[in-house]
Amino acid sequence: MKYSSKMLFMFTLIISTFMVISSSNWMSMWMGLEINLMAFSPLISKAKNTPMSESCMMYFLVQVLGSALFLLSITHNMMNMNWMMTMNWTTTIMTLSILIKTGTPPFHMWVPMTMEKMSWNNCLLLMTWQKIAPMFILTNITKYSLFPMIIIMAVWVGAIGGLNQSSLRKMMAYSSMNHTGWMLACIMMSNNLWMIYISIYSINTLMMIYFFKKENLFFINQVPSKNLTLIMKMNLIMIFMSMGGLPPFLGFMPKWMVINLMMNMNTFLTTFIMVMMSLITLFYYIRIVAPLIIMNSSSSKWKSPVKNSLLMPIIFMMLTSFMLPIMYLLNM
Repeated sequence: MKYSSKMLFMFTLIISTFMVISSSNWMSMWMGLEINLMAFSPLISKAKNTPMSESCMMYFLVQVLGSALFLLSITHNMMNMNWMMTMNWTTTIMTLSILIKTGTPPFHMWVPMTMEKMSWNNCLLLMTWQKIAPMFILTNITKYSLFPMIIIMAVWVGAIGGLNQSSLRKMMAYSSMNHTGWMLACIMMSNNLWMIYISIYSINTLMMIYFFKKENLFFINQVPSKNLTLIMKMNLIMIFMSMGGLPPFLGFMPKWMVINLMMNMNTFLTTFIMVMMSLITLFYYIRIVAPLIIMNSSSSKWKSPVKNSLLMPIIFMMLTSFMLPIMYLLNM
C-alpha cells in the first residue's frame, strides 16, 4: 500500500473514532463504526499476502455481524422513541454487538486467529485504538445486569487462554481480552476511569510492541536469544511487569483504582476472581523475562544485538506515562 493511501486510511480511522465519541444519537454512532471498519480493513490487507487477506476477511465478517446487531437494536430503540437504552431486550442485543466487535469472550475466537496473521502495527491498532469507540458506546448504555458475568468470563478466558501460547501475537491477544475485562469493570463502576485505564494500557502495549517490531520477534523463545545490554534488560523487565500489573509499576495503578471502587461497592467475589486471573496473566509475562534474569543470552541463528535506538523512546514513554494516574488522583 502506498504511503499516501495509508495516511488517508489512518486519518479516516481517527476521524471515525472521534465521530462516535462526539455523536449525540445512536445512528451517528453506527455510521462512525462503519466508517471505522471501512478505514481499518484496507490497513490489514495486502494483495500479495494471503494470510493478511484472510485476517482482513475474518475481521470484516465479524464486524459486519456486530454492526448488523447494533443497527437492529438502535432501530428497535428508535421505534420506541428512547435515547438511553433502557429496555432489557434492546440493551442485551446492543451489548452483544459491542462484545462481538471488541472480541470480548465468549465472542473471542476470531481475535487470536486474526492477530496471528497481522503485522505488529495492525495488532497495536486492534488492541488499543479500535477499543475506544465501542467502549465509549458501552458507557451510554444503561448498566447491564450481566456485566459482572461478562467481566469474569473476559478475565478468565484472557488468563487461561494465554498460558499455552508460544506465539507472542496470540499471547498479546489473550492478554488484551483480560484487560478488556478490567475496562468493562471500569465502565461498570465509573464512566471516566476506563479512559485512564485504556491510556495506560495503550502506553504499555506500545512500548512492548515497539520492541517486538524493532527486533522482529514473533515467538516467546526468540526473546531470550537477543543480545541485550543490562539496561535494556531492566527496561524490558519493567515493561513486562507493568503490563502484568505488578506493583509498584505503572500498570498496577489503574487496576488498583478499579479494585478500590469495586471493594467500595462490595463486589468482593468478582474482585477476587479478577485479581487471581490477573496473576495468571502476570505469569506468562514472567515466563518471557525470567530467562533474561537467570541466564545470559544463548547463541542462535537469529541472535543479533539490540539497537540503541530502542532505549530512549522506552524511557521517555515510561516517564511521561506517570502523569496519567497523578492527574486522575488530583481530580478525585
